[in-house]
Amino acid sequence: MTPITRYIGFKFHDRLPLRIRVRWAKYEVQISVGFVVEKEKWDKNHCIRNTTHGSGKISAAIINKRIDLLLDKINEIFYSFEIIDIIPTKDQFKSLLEGESQRKTPSLEAAWNTFIREGVAIRQWAPNTVKSINQVRDLFLKFNNKIELHDLNEDVLNDFIAFQQTHQLLNNHKGYANNVIEKHCNILKRFLKWAVKKEYLERKIIDFWTPNIKTIPKPIIFLTWAELMRVYELDLSQYPILEVDRDIFCFMCFTSLRYSDAISLRKEDIQNGQIILNIKKTSKNIRIELNKYSIDIMMRYMRSSQSGLLFPHRDNQDINNNLRIIARMAKIDRPTSVSQYYGNQKVEKTAPKYEFITTHCGRRTFVCNALMLGIPLHIIIKWTGHSDISAMKPYMDIADDMRRSEMGKFDEI
Repeated sequence: MTPITRYIGFKFHDRLPLRIRVRWAKYEVQISVGFVVEKEKWDKNHCIRNTTHGSGKISAAIINKRIDLLLDKINEIFYSFEIIDIIPTKDQFKSLLEGESQRKTPSLEAAWNTFIREGVAIRQWAPNTVKSINQVRDLFLKFNNKIELHDLNEDVLNDFIAFQQTHQLLNNHKGYANNVIEKHCNILKRFLKWAVKKEYLERKIIDFWTPNIKTIPKPIIFLTWAELMRVYELDLSQYPILEVDRDIFCFMCFTSLRYSDAISLRKEDIQNGQIILNIKKTSKNIRIELNKYSIDIMMRYMRSSQSGLLFPHRDNQDINNNLRIIARMAKIDRPTSVSQYYGNQKVEKTAPKYEFITTHCGRRTFVCNALMLGIPLHIIIKWTGHSDISAMKPYMDIADDMRRSEMGKFDEI
């Protein structure tokens, strides 16, 4: 969410009502308060108490109440655009201010923005959810910014898929991988279902549009216990930033916390050897008992951190970049292959394992090692906050494969 810089001032006229002047970006709007205000009876942004104004001798209390209502409305409008990362135009601002009833079917962009606003206000979407939906909205408008809701049909939606397969990305790669396109389409379907519910679209559009996108399940990259110990015990005393990023990552590996929860973990969330937390992604309350490894990390930061947070704030991308350096230093270099489709083309990348290590691996490392240690599944999902055991199946398959591999060591004796 990006704050919108604005200037709010007041414009006086001897015989005309006071006006609130609002300026932002390249726009300016003047809003009538509806009452004449005498400037000599004014103090900063309100009428001086117990004064009267204009020929009608309107009391300061009435005028100030009107000013406060308008200022609150102005700030609410800006906030509604800030949460969707959009700078409003003058017309968009005035439309919300004046409470104009939108036509039955709003523009496509206006519908997207209302969808996001309602998600934040009603469904309490997490910031990362809003960010993902904002990205799909922007991508769709880049695909065709002239299209309207009533133009949407199966052909247009399939053209959007084709656009994503050829769109030039910032990393100079041409086109998104199919698994990313699939995620984009799932978000688009959520928007379409919402639009159908609002009666902006007919239901047939979501009944008939069933894109068949060829994908390969992404492998679960995690650290084995031996690899985790190499990272945990690595001497990084000469590299303080790397040491902090390693500790945050290892804390995730030992507790199952996601990056978003670990980085915002407060000291007060840790009580009697447990983490008691409302997790950001699902808003579920969880309780995680600490082990000796997580306690060791916690105690160092309990003593050193000056803020209420356990860890100093670190950007996710910066941590990911450093984790690859750390994993390489710890010799996490077993050749690892990852395959994915771009259109109909299967692309396989084989590289040392450290190139694939990110903060996502922390939680996966916890689950895989917990299963290998024989911890019952129903206990693991209490820690992780998973609501459905079926979500754990990929991890269970990995644990089974590892057990078979370990059993094979008897054959080598």
